Amino acid sequence: MSGKMNANFPIPVLLPGGDDYLEGCSFGVAIDEEGITVDESNICIPVSYVLKSSSLCKLVEEGKAVVAVSSKSPSASFSQLDVFGNGACREVLEIGKYSVLNRIDVQGVVIASVRFQLDGSYDLNPDYFDNAFFEIRKGDILALDKVRCIYIDDSELEQPLTSVFTIRHGGQQEAKLISDFSDEKIVISLSGDFFGLYNKFVEFNNGALARYVNGLVVFPVLVEAISIMMGESGQEVDVYRDKRWFRAIEKKAAARGVDISGYRDSAATLADQLLGDISYDALRQFEETFEVEFNNGDMEILGGAD
Repeated sequence: MSGKMNANFPIPVLLPGGDDYLEGCSFGVAIDEEGITVDESNICIPVSYVLKSSSLCKLVEEGKAVVAVSSKSPSASFSQLDVFGNGACREVLEIGKYSVLNRIDVQGVVIASVRFQLDGSYDLNPDYFDNAFFEIRKGDILALDKVRCIYIDDSELEQPLTSVFTIRHGGQQEAKLISDFSDEKIVISLSGDFFGLYNKFVEFNNGALARYVNGLVVFPVLVEAISIMMGESGQEVDVYRDKRWFRAIEKKAAARGVDISGYRDSAATLADQLLGDISYDALRQFEETFEVEFNNGDMEILGGAD
């Protein structure tokens, strides 16, 4: 082996602006930003690649190497590797939208899938690697594109606001409702009987009351969350500032022209507004449901004046 060696790679690698390979050789991954979509679970990112190196293309065709895309979200310690299918130059990455924070770093890579020997016949620059050879191991990087960043719009990922809450069965807990702000989503644990009623009314009439039942459970916890963000709960605000729920509520409030850090009005009023005037809407919906049931003769009014 002879020639130039890159301190970061023990073998020649096709890099943007590099000269390990012959002039004209290149590798790049493109992101179709206009085609990015967000569904209930995933961020879907269309990507494609162009590989200009006859020797590396032959390795891919023979199955000795694969073209892949590495996706990382440093803030969430998330990492994913997607391999292009045989003969495919275009793929759609599906990344769990609750697995990432702030941004996704996307980078194209060509990786050896078997052991083989790399020598001067592989489009290598003869000025550096004339008569050189390298033992390539499975997993070695053969080509690497530059990192591209996709910044995440949390307001888009977290619609509606109630999606930043997880409502679950609290097991044997004595309290009817316990809130926990330590995770990316706010966890609301309900006692067994409370959780049973919650599920009953969420499913009532094909979900006709789901928004209002969720609002009933979420509302007091959202008031507490806003109080934390306002610095009025006695808890340290910075502990929660990078949480997904914090940023989602902050953006929702900002869309209404409210800077929560300087907000000094009623937390309950803001919570009600962020949930779409849930208090009034819930009573109006219950009134409509009551009238329908009453007019159908299915409801009997009991009691009277005190």
